[in-house]
Amino acid sequence: MIDFLGSKFDFILIEGFKESGIPRIEVHRKELGGLISSPEKLFAVVTDEELDVPVPQFSSRDGVALVDLLEKRLAVLSCTGTASSNG
Repeated sequence: MIDFLGSKFDFILIEGFKESGIPRIEVHRKELGGLISSPEKLFAVVTDEELDVPVPQFSSRDGVALVDLLEKRLAVLSCTGTASSNG
């Protein structure tokens, strides 16, 4: 995906790629049942109920806090040199 889009982005949010190893933000709704992803693969969850998972959880109305978390993660990756040179 990065090769397709180029290097002008700080981070890219994509949908799908369930079989990839990239960290994911899952959107969970109580009425649809349990999580699709295992907790080890999650970076965060947007949910309408409290879940017993060791990752940050956000309501669908709390987009600002989710973006803050993404920005902090990007800053940490940039400082440690583990961010991809492609963005």
